[in-house]
Amino acid sequence: MRRSPFLILLVLLVLASLVAAAPVGAEPGDPAKVTQGRNAAVGEFPGQVALLFDNEPGNAFQDQYCGGTLIAPEWVLTAAHCLIIEGDILVLPDVIVGTTRLDGSGTRIDSVGTFIHPDFSFPANDIGLVHLATPAPGPLARLSLPGHEVLEVPGTPAFVTGWGGLSGDESSQSFPIDLQVGAVPVIADDVCQTRLAAHGDSFPGAAAPTIVCAGNGTISSSSADVDACRGDSGGPLWATGRDGLRRQLGIVSGGPTCGFSPTYYTSVASFIGVIEAQTGLSLASFPDIVGNLLEVEIERIAVFGITAGDLSGNYVPTGQVTRGQMASFLARALGLAPIGQGPFSDVTGGGAHDANINAVAAAGIASGFGDGTFRPELAVNRAQMATFLARALGLAPIGQGPFVDLAGFETHAGSVNAIAAAGIARVPSDNRYQPGNPVSRAQMAAFLSRAFLT
Repeated sequence: MRRSPFLILLVLLVLASLVAAAPVGAEPGDPAKVTQGRNAAVGEFPGQVALLFDNEPGNAFQDQYCGGTLIAPEWVLTAAHCLIIEGDILVLPDVIVGTTRLDGSGTRIDSVGTFIHPDFSFPANDIGLVHLATPAPGPLARLSLPGHEVLEVPGTPAFVTGWGGLSGDESSQSFPIDLQVGAVPVIADDVCQTRLAAHGDSFPGAAAPTIVCAGNGTISSSSADVDACRGDSGGPLWATGRDGLRRQLGIVSGGPTCGFSPTYYTSVASFIGVIEAQTGLSLASFPDIVGNLLEVEIERIAVFGITAGDLSGNYVPTGQVTRGQMASFLARALGLAPIGQGPFSDVTGGGAHDANINAVAAAGIASGFGDGTFRPELAVNRAQMATFLARALGLAPIGQGPFVDLAGFETHAGSVNAIAAAGIARVPSDNRYQPGNPVSRAQMAAFLSRAFLT
């Protein structure tokens, strides 16, 4: 085992207080390990780092004891229990960044401070931060945010990464130099509880809203399956949204038996406010949505690939939705394949939304004007938006509804009533829909979220 005598003493002290549901890697210095994993490719999981004790500064393989992710040049996200021993001894780790191998490559950086959640009591609030002495080079991890709950849905393909032992046998391990990755699907809380109970553990119910459970092991498993294990703590659980972006949705926290039972992970999205408050970072997908009342809805349609923002990296929440943008929103939400040629004289293939306009037209969702044009740059009002959404969802028009201001908008009134009946349009206390008003991009995110993502 790669431990110095000092680390062995620490391990013995910690082991004396361990309960069945131990943090995955509670013993500082115990090697991180992804049981039954494979070597990760360079660049496959950007932002992965190793936490090290400063015992043998030239030997990262010997000193590594936990994992983490680089979320800003001077900040590493990890588990709280990686930064504290026996309740009151703080750990100030070194960090290796920019490598998948513990062979002397990468950059080793000192830390100057740590943050441990003030309400940490394992497994609740098992989240911590390491403040680096100097900015780290290399790519950053992309985090799951409020609005990205789809990444935590049971059945979501997820991946855990870390360094260390290659089997579920705690008494006999071999340790790789290469970063390991293992597929561990997200599982429902009740399923997690049943599987944990079979191994003498219980799901941490009080902390359940801020915990994600993932793993392969079943009650009847006779051999170790892919899993996080003792020492992987603080490392990431990853998942990919429909937008194609890989995000960290969890932090390895704990579990009773490597390879035979699920592991529970701290939900990153649940602690974004804490992370931002401690680091001063703004972690929103788009810098111009911070503080917007509909920020969560915008994040939700982003992770589903319904929007990618504009060319400058902003979302422009106060901008008015155009007919071209409406077509792209709906085509992405429905997964329609782009179409190069279409019926409209002003949609010639050179516009950013042209292929999506043709796609929604072919699907019977969009129609043009009497002169054969589509007019992609024309703003969409709330009445027209209702018709777009009703057609996309196959909602039949409804003759009577709750709104008192639809006179003059008879063409769209049935669709307005339909999306209200479906819970997509909210009914205010004055029963006014304001059908002639333009639709802002922030408002559109809320309508799309209710229409397609609930």
